[in-house]
Amino acid sequence: MLNLSAVMQEEKPAEPLYTDNDFENIVDISPYPILIHKMGVMRYANELCVEMFELETAEQVIGTNLLQYIHPDDRQILMEAIAKGATEKVRYTLLNARMVTAKGRVVNTQTKSASLRFRGEDCRLAVAYEYDHHTKVEEELKNKNLILEKIAEILPDSFIVVDNKTREVIFENKSLLDTLGYTSQDLNGYEDQFDFIQHLIHKEDLRKLVDARKDLFDENKRGSYVATEYRVKDKSGKWRWILSRSTLFRKLDGKGHQLSFGIAQDITLLKEYEQQLTEQKQLLDKITATIPNHISIYDIASNKSVYYNVKLAHILGYPADYENDNPLDRFHPDYLPTAIDSIRKIAVLKEGEIFSTVGEYRNADGSKRKMLTRATPFLMNEDGSVKQALVSITDLQELESTQLKLEASEEKRKAILYALPDLLFQINAQGFVTDFYPNIDSRDILERMQFIGKNVREIVPEENALDVLKMIGEVLSTGEMKTMEYVHEGTDGPLHYEFRAIQVNSAEVIIVVRDVNSLRSAQNQLQQKLNEISEKNTQLEKYITSNTELEKFAYIASHDLREPIRSIVGFTQLLQKRNPDNIDTDSKEFLANIISSAQHMNKLVHGLLDFSRVESAGRRFVPINLNDLLKKVLNDLKVSIEENDAVIEIAELPEIRADEIQIRQLFQNLISNAIKFRKEDETPVVKVSALKKEDEWLFTIADNGIGMDMKYSKKVFQIFSRLHSSEKYHGTGIGLAVCKKIVERHGGDIWIESTPGNGATFYFTVSG
Repeated sequence: MLNLSAVMQEEKPAEPLYTDNDFENIVDISPYPILIHKMGVMRYANELCVEMFELETAEQVIGTNLLQYIHPDDRQILMEAIAKGATEKVRYTLLNARMVTAKGRVVNTQTKSASLRFRGEDCRLAVAYEYDHHTKVEEELKNKNLILEKIAEILPDSFIVVDNKTREVIFENKSLLDTLGYTSQDLNGYEDQFDFIQHLIHKEDLRKLVDARKDLFDENKRGSYVATEYRVKDKSGKWRWILSRSTLFRKLDGKGHQLSFGIAQDITLLKEYEQQLTEQKQLLDKITATIPNHISIYDIASNKSVYYNVKLAHILGYPADYENDNPLDRFHPDYLPTAIDSIRKIAVLKEGEIFSTVGEYRNADGSKRKMLTRATPFLMNEDGSVKQALVSITDLQELESTQLKLEASEEKRKAILYALPDLLFQINAQGFVTDFYPNIDSRDILERMQFIGKNVREIVPEENALDVLKMIGEVLSTGEMKTMEYVHEGTDGPLHYEFRAIQVNSAEVIIVVRDVNSLRSAQNQLQQKLNEISEKNTQLEKYITSNTELEKFAYIASHDLREPIRSIVGFTQLLQKRNPDNIDTDSKEFLANIISSAQHMNKLVHGLLDFSRVESAGRRFVPINLNDLLKKVLNDLKVSIEENDAVIEIAELPEIRADEIQIRQLFQNLISNAIKFRKEDETPVVKVSALKKEDEWLFTIADNGIGMDMKYSKKVFQIFSRLHSSEKYHGTGIGLAVCKKIVERHGGDIWIESTPGNGATFYFTVSG
């Protein structure tokens, strides 16, 4: 910007710094009337000077003599000043003189003039202003500057004027540092506040600021504002959004000095509001997309929808952008006059009023479709008319279909409620029945209207009514279901009912009344059964005690029986050896039978001993690798396997926790049985496998032997139970009973699946 006073002090530079065009521009933008004259003849004048002379154009001034606008009594003063300026080459003169305008108005003026070279001539540049108003103008200017300073102080934005070459701050009302919570002490180590703020800017926004600075110094964009939004970290560590708007002043001199004016505005809240608005709009879009109605905001002046969902287009079978077309095209031609009249009525609605009408719309195939239209003012003009209307359009065809479905659903609901074994009361907080459904058994004697509208106090005795009202209050206050028992003294004794209440809305509850007399009777019967069971348990405890004693007896008896059996066998064998020649054939057979029977009895006693000791002599459970254990079992059965050419196939088995001796005995008994009950003409094959089943292991031992009839599937596990003669298949009938007790001790079960002639498969489970 040019310093006008400095120009006026220049007497006559040898090489002018500015052209005539520059002077003309300076004169034109001056806030005072300015003219350029040569010996009183005017060469140039600005618009303010033309206005001061009360003329219409500058052409009326150019070429005229200045003296003709000076009061006759002051012309001599002006001529002396002009002559003095021309001869003495003074730098500037001050002249007070009265001016007479073209309209004859006399104005007291003060004029300052200075010499300058203009259009190749020595001229004088004169600045004039009304002398009478000078003091007043200066005071007003002072007041205005003071007002501007006060405004700058209270405004939240930061204003700054900077010399872009020296980075000197010419003017600043509030530092951006203050806005961000920093002080001058935070600048230690930085060149200036610009250098300090630069390191606080978000790295993603630095490029925007670089581009903005390029735009600011772009000659093609001179005079325009450059706006940039960026993030800066404040003293608390929070990212704040700043809107910066900058512009350049013209060059001050030829040395590269240039001033820029900038405003920095904290728009963090605005950004947060924008985000909230975006989220709200997204929510609105989702809401309008999910509701079944067509929703739009209709601008009456433009006859366009400024916001809408696509439900109407979908209903009528048009493309999604159908709403952008003329809204009148959506109506059926027969209904168009009525539609135009409806729009006129919507335009004059008052705030809060709703206009409703049923109109005929046009489907994509040209057919009619009835739609319910409801409209209410959304934005109002200053004159009170509707600017924009919120419009809702409902498909009556779909609504009628929905209504039929609702009616059918209501009938189903009623049928279900009537079919329930309970009475249903809907009661409000004051205790009044708002709805009632009797059950199917009482429909003939209880009418719905018999209870609707009545208070609980009118239905049940006072003391019971108070309990019911208390229960209703608790349900409405807590939202939890409550129950109470209601006892009614009948002619044949007390009748029991259960009242169960649950909240249906903020002011009502549903109470289900159930006849629990049969339940109470069942409970009494159940109590009797429990008493009987208790007696049975007592007996069972005695039995268990007795059974325990029996096991002890079996152990002692079997132990004591083995010795005489061994004696019988020993003496019989001794008799055979000592008198072989004196014993006839029949006697030898008798002795052989005695030995065989004694040995069989010994096996029975031994089996009985094993059976009785499954519980009493069991060992603690330890981890067992069944793959290793089966190797020991096969070694125990080596003779039997080789004699029968048996094939034993064992899959990969798991590790379990069990009594190792008993599990070994279990597998040995089952595999031995599988080999024993072989087919005579077929090699026995035994397959052992395991399968994980949730929290237990299922073991399978399958053979290709003679099989059995499943009607004996339970009997085979009973002690001393045999399905075959001892002559053909040796055994005691105790082995499978022992297996069953071992499996049960390990928390499992055992069973068999078989068909005669097709082998048998034993299954048992063990907790895993």
